Amino acid sequence: MPVTNLSNMFSLLSVAFAAPTVERARLVAEGTLASDVARTWRALDLPEEPLSAFLDELEEYRGRDEQDVLHEIRQEYTRLFLIDHLVENTEGAWRKKAQGQETVFYMINDISTGVQDFMRFCGVVRPKGYNDSVDLIDNEWQFCSMLATDPAYLAEKGMSAEEKLAQFIDEHVRVWVPGFSDDVARETRCAYYRAFAALQKKLVEAL
Repeated sequence: MPVTNLSNMFSLLSVAFAAPTVERARLVAEGTLASDVARTWRALDLPEEPLSAFLDELEEYRGRDEQDVLHEIRQEYTRLFLIDHLVENTEGAWRKKAQGQETVFYMINDISTGVQDFMRFCGVVRPKGYNDSVDLIDNEWQFCSMLATDPAYLAEKGMSAEEKLAQFIDEHVRVWVPGFSDDVARETRCAYYRAFAALQKKLVEAL
């Protein structure tokens, strides 16, 4: 897959699953986010059927007031991932619960620290003052996006960004993102999250 397009696809998924913002609501209401995803998906020569389903879902938001869109996706983000915790959006918590562990220690379980160690090995560290989980779904996609750009500093350290990306996808993304996507699709009441969950799963299957 072309490096730039793959990086863009990862970045778009990172944006989609990050905490909702006014800017994102505007892009959804304008149809810009859907168009960017479609252009990148097609540039990667991925199957058209899941993209068509995705675009049909997001068409619901085109032309709506951005504040109304923001309220809907923010409320659903809170319901899914924060207050009700219907779906865990960090790798460590999701995988621990999938293993049957009822009580999960965020950020300090072995899976989360493994993600943090992997990122640190690749030169990515948490900014000072950052107190959230490094293994949030949007953080992991952003990390994949960075690796897909083949940053020169990794080559200077004698590392292959392509190999590290493949390793991270195999050891982390493939392990939990398909199941996370299924959980989101099952629990959500919102076309926005249903659309991105389905498309995200199809991308992982194609990697």
